[in-house]
Amino acid sequence: MPKTLVLTLLACLLFPCIKNADGAGVYLQIRKQAGEKIKIALPETGSAAGGKIVKTVSSDLDLSGYANITDREFSNDTYKAGKLNFPEWSRAGAEVLVLIETTEEGDSITAETRVYIVAEGKNIFAKRYQGPAGRLDGISHAVSSDILKALTGEKGISGTKIAFVSNRTGTKKIYIMDYDGKNWRKITGDECLELSPGWSPDGNKLIYTSYRLGYPDVYIQDLDTGARRKLSAFAGLNAFAAFSPDGNSIALVLSKDGNPELYVMKIDGSSLKRLTRTRAVESSPCWSPDGKRIAFVSDRSGGPQIYSINASGGEFERITLSGSYNTSPCWSPDGRWIAFSSKLNGRFQVCISDVGTKEAICVSDGRFDDDDPSWAPDSRHIVFKRTKNYLADLYIVDIDDGKLVQITSDRFDEEFPAWSPE
Repeated sequence: MPKTLVLTLLACLLFPCIKNADGAGVYLQIRKQAGEKIKIALPETGSAAGGKIVKTVSSDLDLSGYANITDREFSNDTYKAGKLNFPEWSRAGAEVLVLIETTEEGDSITAETRVYIVAEGKNIFAKRYQGPAGRLDGISHAVSSDILKALTGEKGISGTKIAFVSNRTGTKKIYIMDYDGKNWRKITGDECLELSPGWSPDGNKLIYTSYRLGYPDVYIQDLDTGARRKLSAFAGLNAFAAFSPDGNSIALVLSKDGNPELYVMKIDGSSLKRLTRTRAVESSPCWSPDGKRIAFVSDRSGGPQIYSINASGGEFERITLSGSYNTSPCWSPDGRWIAFSSKLNGRFQVCISDVGTKEAICVSDGRFDDDDPSWAPDSRHIVFKRTKNYLADLYIVDIDDGKLVQITSDRFDEEFPAWSPE
């Protein structure tokens, strides 16, 4: 493990670093076998703000798939007056002890975080976080990310966002929220239909389809400034736009020549190139992480199936080999899987297909209709839409252990989720 850990955190927060303890290496890779989880004790330390931070960090670490959090009430009894009784922590079943102590001054809060390996009584990570008291979620997610990095070598997903569509105002609009379903914000003030958001590789922009002028046109919007521009407004359909991994090109579906076909263009609108020429309907393009291929939906074989094509055009390859109705492809960031929605036994399920073998497995349980999958940057978690009792909400599934978490719950519909980059 490096002696210092310097990460770029939220731009609106100030996080001065303190020196890490000299550790022997990443804990999970050295001590644990694949699939095992780290047993972490995370006691509350008194203040209301501290309790909120601990609760969010606990949830983040639990959702990461790498950790099990020990019983908090027992942990509180074990943590007395700041004394570190490591044998007692060990008897409590903890392998790692995380202490988060907070102090408040005016509108600012400081969270000092320390991580110990219980068996060795050794401090492997220490860092001080400071920011506005009104941004406890942001501070908490930063703490979680750094803890996970210290223990596993991975940053995790706690700092990510999810863009999605909701009809909570009566019209389908695009929103952004934290990955755990908190801190919603609407990206435009328009009261028109907006669909199919997609992230730029740097996470600073969204691309989406808007009926702002009465027709389905594609817009790009800067999330920091709110500035937007119309990218594609050909006659007919302009939809399903997706950034290439290098951020220089867009794949989208246009019907300007009569039939919905797959196209690519530069982000300035130049160099438009048509990739498909069929009598079928094409939709939902997504790029491979190396930018060489594009997966998409086509009904050229009768029902909708997932295909892929070279990003410069040419012959296409069928990806889904079973099921009569497969839609909504999304390529995993590590390039191994394509997630999609498949209609099986009368219901839609989220499945993943191995890009190499084309073998597919379902990762949702088949009890309800599940659709619109989108990968987290860790290639382990998928967010998707579940329709239950005529309402659509968003859920996250861990494809390694099957853990399912609902992240929206209201009397409106949420759909078309898109997970941000790291």
